[in-house]
Formats: sequence, C-alpha cells, structure tokens
Amino acid sequence: MAPPTGGRVWETPGGITHLKDREIHEFVIIKYEDGTVETGTMTHFISQTLDADGEGPAHGSFTCTLESGGEWKGTYEGYRSYAPPAPAFPTDPLWLSFPFPRSPLQHFVYEAPLKVVARGTGGNIDGKKMTATDVIRTFGVPPTYFYGITEGSYK
Repeated sequence: MAPPTGGRVWETPGGITHLKDREIHEFVIIKYEDGTVETGTMTHFISQTLDADGEGPAHGSFTCTLESGGEWKGTYEGYRSYAPPAPAFPTDPLWLSFPFPRSPLQHFVYEAPLKVVARGTGGNIDGKKMTATDVIRTFGVPPTYFYGITEGSYK
C-alpha cells in the first residue's frame, strides 16, 4: 500500500488537520466464512477532521475490484482515536502475506473502528449487500500508513 495522495490536506488554528478525499490504493485479501479466499485491489477516498491530538471523525467511499470478477462499492464512517499499544502482530499466514511496511505495530497508535456498507456488482457477488466493521490502525497525523481487519457478512 502506498501513502495517501491527492485530495486536500490543510490545517486551521488550534492544530486541526483536515483531509478531504485523500486517495488510498491497497491490496486486499478477503477470506469468506465458507473458507474461500479472494484477492483484489481497493481504492478509498477518505475525509477526516483531526484535532491537535490526532483524533476525530472519518468517513469515505471505496471500490474493491476482485481479481475473480466483480466489485464491492460502498461507504464507511467512524471515529479515529489514540489507542496505544497496538495489538500483537498477527501470525495468520494470510495476514503475513500483505505487502505493507513491516514496522513495529506499536508505531500504529491510532485506531478507527469503521461501519462499512457496500453493494456487489458482477461475478459471484452481483446483487449482494455487505455490512461489516473494519478496525483500522493508522500511523501519523495526517495518516500515512494504514492496516486493518474487516469482519462482516454479505447476503
């Protein structure tokens, strides 16, 4: 995953950092309840308003394009807060295959539980609706790197 690009980032008095439509591209691995695994790429457009402590609301939209065909398109919202220490590094081989910087997780000191909703088009997900909670850990103000685990279901 590359650091966010595009959109706007600006500060206002009092140390408030605003991010509007910052673009994030990432590789994703999806493990469904039936044990099947899919990979794909996701593009987010995230907006946040962070106070001087790096905390504040976050919302955005995303498109997740699956290599097997189909796309999830949806939105998310939540609140980012200071939350050290980070949990122990996951040992699941699926998680370890993610191509992101391997810095110690204690550097990812902000957490944002996000409520996610999406609709599927094409492939095996055509017409499906997904609801999930995505717990994102982030580094920096404004955020430069992210990692997260999403749990949810689709019908």
